[in-house]
Order: sequence, then C-alpha cells, then structure tokens
Amino acid sequence: MKSKKGELLPEETLKVVLALIGLLILAALLFSIYNVTKRNEKFEQAEATFDYLFEQINSLSSDDEISVTVFSPSGWLLGAWPYDAGDKVIVPAVCAGLIGESCLCACPLRDENAKLSDQKFANECAVNGVCAASPKKIYLVDWLQEGELGKGRVLRDKVITINPPLHLKIDSYENNIYLQEEIN
Repeated sequence: MKSKKGELLPEETLKVVLALIGLLILAALLFSIYNVTKRNEKFEQAEATFDYLFEQINSLSSDDEISVTVFSPSGWLLGAWPYDAGDKVIVPAVCAGLIGESCLCACPLRDENAKLSDQKFANECAVNGVCAASPKKIYLVDWLQEGELGKGRVLRDKVITINPPLHLKIDSYENNIYLQEEIN
C-alpha cells in the first residue's frame, strides 16, 4: 500500500527549486533597480544643491556675505579644490579639465574625516559625486580671531558633511569665496 503523505516526485522538486531561484533573481533585480533610482535621486539633489550654491555665490559682490541652508543630499561631503598641501597641489583628475579657478565637489560619505589634501580621496570624490567649476577661488575655512587669509579665516583640510540642515556662511573677499559651516 502506497502512502500519500508529502512525497515529492523529482519533477515536483525541480519545479520548486526553479521557482525559488526565479524569486531570488526577481528580488535581486528589484533591489538593484531601487538602488539605481536612489543613487540617481542623490545625484539630482546634489546637482540642485550646486545650482543653488552657485546662484548664491554669483549674486555676491566683493566684500559681501550671505548665509544659506542646504538640506540635501544628506550624508554627502562638500570639498573644494585645488588644495595647496605645501609640497604639492591636490586637484581631482576630473576637475583638471574644468575651466575655472576652483572645483567644488559633493560626494557620498565614505569617511567623515576625509582630508582635502588626500589625492586619492579627491579623485574618488570627483568620480563618485558631482563637481562644478567656479570662476572664483573657493576655500573651505574655519574662523578664528587671527587668520592667515584675512578677516579671521583659516584654511581647513577637512570636508564639510551635509547633515541637514547645513547652515553655510558664504563670504566674498578680494575675489575669493569662503565657505564656512555655521554652528548654531
């Protein structure tokens, strides 16, 4: 007498295995589409942020300043090059072909303590992020009482992390642009 309790024939087993493989492939495809969409969204946010920042920068006259708030892309880094590291000048490879005095880049967060003087980081940031050229020299600065750049400015060798809301002070002085993170 044959038992009818849950016996799987080889054909049925094969169908179940193929169905599971198909579901895994479908899930992987959906996950990759989601990631591409999210990445494109971050690039669009970065480009919109750059449009806004450069609109503000270009509206400044000499010896003028403005405060702006940046909300996206969250978790990205802002960097400005070229960076004079003393014995060498650091410029992301992609920025070498841009026409202008400086290159401002936003890239996905990999290392919050990244240094502008690290050539490898500069190239990685430019390749994985968004860069734009500026006709004016752009510096990321910290503010102290006495500074090497006038008006209390001191160059910083550290990126600015976009943790919304990011409040930036943009200052135009002697045809240069200084970006400083405002601490509230």
